[in-house]
Order: sequence, then structure tokens, then C-alpha cells
Amino acid sequence: MPPRQNLTVTSSQGLARRIAYERERRGWKQATLARHMTQAGFDMTQSTVSKFERAEDARRITVDELIAFARVFEIRVQDLLVPLPAVLSREVERVMKRHANANAAFGSAIDEVIEARSEMQGLLTRADELGETQLQEALNDWWSEQVRQFHETRRGDRTDSGTDDVKRRLHDALVIWTGEGDLDG
Repeated sequence: MPPRQNLTVTSSQGLARRIAYERERRGWKQATLARHMTQAGFDMTQSTVSKFERAEDARRITVDELIAFARVFEIRVQDLLVPLPAVLSREVERVMKRHANANAAFGSAIDEVIEARSEMQGLLTRADELGETQLQEALNDWWSEQVRQFHETRRGDRTDSGTDDVKRRLHDALVIWTGEGDLDG
């Protein structure tokens, strides 16, 4: 029978880093992971988890423990064996796609706001041309309110209402998106 081959230092260190990463990704403390592993049938303490996570001199993990870690993290065993740099690369790609999608949606929303405001300005002009004073007054009141709310948001005169929070977030998003203005209003 050939001699038993041990895990390489790299694979042991990689698994230790993955366990720590998966725990931290969930916002768990080592004691929390130990509790989850104990509930999964593996009596563990925070100290045991610490030993698992140590990149150097990491405690060996049995196959049963590996399966339990995967179950506790709700991922497949083979996913837990993927090296951390590859996992982080996938995360970066996912966030980049999310950013691109959000940026496109934000751009479309801004375009829609600009088009609606332009259309509203056209209606104001048309009401003025037709002498529709009641409609003109209503549109002017609406427009004045929009301008007032925008300036309140820019000045930081905000309350805790949901509407003001949305306006503040939109203003801040515009500042971030365009790189112009001040996040403080």
C-alpha cells in the first residue's frame, strides 16, 4: 500500500482562508460558526474554529467536517474548495455587472426626468400661448414646488420622511454620477 499523501500547505492554507472568508462574508463571529457547526453535529468552540482558520498550522479538516462546513455555509463542497482569489474575482465581476446595470438604469431614469421636465415646460408654454390661466397657474405651482423641493434637498433642509430621503439619495447619486456638486447639499 502506498504511503498516505498529505494535503499540500497551499491547499490547507487555501481551505483555511475560504472558511474564514465564508464566515466573515456572513458577518459571523468565530463563536457563531462554532455554534452552527455544533448544531450540525460537530461539537466545536470558538477556539476550534480559530484553529481551522489559521493559514499556517491550520487544524486538519476531516471530510465529514468539510461537508458540514459546506452545509452550514449553504454552499457545495466543491465551491468551498475553490481558491479565494478565484472567488474574489467572481465577486468583482458580479459587482461590476451590478454597477453597470445600475448605472444604465440610473442614466435612463435621469433621461426620463429630463424628458418629463422638458415636456412639462412645453405644456407651460402651450398653456401660456392659449391663455389657459387656470392650467398655467396649476403647472406653475407644480413647477415651483419641484424647484423648491430640489433646492431644499440641495441645502440639506431634510426631514426624516421617506420622500426627503429619496430626494437626498437622488441628489447624492447625481453628484456621484456626474462628479459635480457637493454631497452635503
